[in-house]
Amino acid sequence: MKSFITYFAPMLIKNILQILIISLYLTSCSSQEAIFKDRKRVIILIDNKHPVETIISNTDQQMTLGLSGTKSSEFRKDQAMIFVYKEDGMRKFWMPNTLFDLDIFFIDSQMKVVAVERDVPHHPGIQEPPSIYRTKIYHSRHVLEMRSDSPLAKKLEVGEKIIFEKGSSL
Repeated sequence: MKSFITYFAPMLIKNILQILIISLYLTSCSSQEAIFKDRKRVIILIDNKHPVETIISNTDQQMTLGLSGTKSSEFRKDQAMIFVYKEDGMRKFWMPNTLFDLDIFFIDSQMKVVAVERDVPHHPGIQEPPSIYRTKIYHSRHVLEMRSDSPLAKKLEVGEKIIFEKGSSL
């Protein structure tokens, strides 16, 4: 009996470790999906041809959280987050606990970009100093955020209209 345990125990331990490593890898690969799994998504088109998966934030809790605490590895360059408001208003965004720089687009009720703030600096944590960046105040209906290192974000300019892929809408 002793030789049986001595012979199989190392193989069993090795197999268990391999299963744990694979499980951890798969969990980390799908962590982006887990963060926003409960959110509706739409596809917008940049330049009327480049699809951008857009996560909708339309509750107070979702809007307060925004992209706070999200790692750049959990939010792809071909993704965006849109903050959907029911009415036009004066909008000002700030960047507490944001882990990567953003381009922020202020959008009117007709889905036209009315203002852009580029390369908005991230601020890990909520403590000041240093100061947490705050955008200027803009009159808009919605706000769209994309990673500032996204080549797609750089294609979106003031005056352009956000177009939804067929079947997608707010």
